[in-house]
Amino acid sequence: MKNNFLFIVLYFAFLILFFSCSRKNKSDYEEQLEQLRHKFYTNNIEAPSFFLFGMGNRNKYVYKHGALFEIFTGKKIFGVNDYLFEQIHPEDYTVIVFYKNDSCKIIEEENGVFIINKSTKTLIPGTGNYIKLPTFEECKYDKVLKVLHHEILINILNSKIYPNILVYKNPWYRDAAMATMCLEKTGNLFLIKNWVLCLNSIYDLQSGISEADNLGQLLYLLSKFPERRKTFVDSIIKEVNRIKLIKDKLTVVSGLTDGQINETYQTNFLLLALKELKLKDTVEFSFNSKLGPYFDLTWFTKSKLNQKRSLFNKIIDSYRSFKFQPFPYLQWARAHYYHNYSAPFSSQNYPLSWESGGSESDFTKMIIIDSLALKKKITYTHLWTSAEMFLYLFDFKKR
Repeated sequence: MKNNFLFIVLYFAFLILFFSCSRKNKSDYEEQLEQLRHKFYTNNIEAPSFFLFGMGNRNKYVYKHGALFEIFTGKKIFGVNDYLFEQIHPEDYTVIVFYKNDSCKIIEEENGVFIINKSTKTLIPGTGNYIKLPTFEECKYDKVLKVLHHEILINILNSKIYPNILVYKNPWYRDAAMATMCLEKTGNLFLIKNWVLCLNSIYDLQSGISEADNLGQLLYLLSKFPERRKTFVDSIIKEVNRIKLIKDKLTVVSGLTDGQINETYQTNFLLLALKELKLKDTVEFSFNSKLGPYFDLTWFTKSKLNQKRSLFNKIIDSYRSFKFQPFPYLQWARAHYYHNYSAPFSSQNYPLSWESGGSESDFTKMIIIDSLALKKKITYTHLWTSAEMFLYLFDFKKR
């Protein structure tokens, strides 16, 4: 009996020591991912092992299987013949490549992307321009925020900010406006300044349609740059007055967004932009009782609609029953609105953002990353997803 008791004590002591050691071997990034996967729910996005380099207006490269390729041409610019394996550290913007009897490091820093081999540090062509890379030390999920920030910056090219630089031909105002909220927090608005100041189209014409939410999103983009053209802002306000409607003594912007009438979403975005432009008294708007399917995406507004959270919690929680979320940005925005955890989190350490089945996506361009992406119709990474995740998790501060 005594021997059995001693065996049980030693067994549990071993288990405690084992799990303690296992936990110590995890990086801070992996610890944070584990916490978030426990809070939210996981989706297996089945991404291959890769890492993207070239944040901001830098040349874009993809690392995979011991080599570094130009992302648009597929040209190999670095590789080793005796490659064994790699360690990818997304939170440090680093890949360590191990090959026979040696190793090297590819790392992205504020001043460029470098290959470090023994005592040499070589700048990769077209990556020498400056970007700001905060550490987010005041945030609870600082390591995860660094990766999400990377996934936002990687989709900037020639000052334009794309939903994904590979599969989308043009920027979209909706995705760009959400990402701009992140760029402002990280001091990187200068990266898209030239594009925003050169805009001359009121609508981005997704699928060839003039969508009403573009008005607020475009005005929001312009609000971040004092150099904006007053004549262009005036023309947007003129268009707002053209399409606005008065219903039951309430004034709203009304039109299509993703094929549906989304008056509250469209009006909320406009109110935000007018506030940023200090023009909120120029056009009088108020909320319509018709919420629309996107009303709870505008977590950034403080309206009486927030008081109706409890009515929709059960609906939002039902999203957990789906095995895979093709448009995770919608769930992340709603989780932010309701302050709950009904949003999908990647089961992989990288990437953290994705989109599946985008109607305007050219999935053939994903072949440089994953030959099965066309069949799966999935995009890695995705601007709106990473922006919504970033903006929600940014609110969680260290105590």
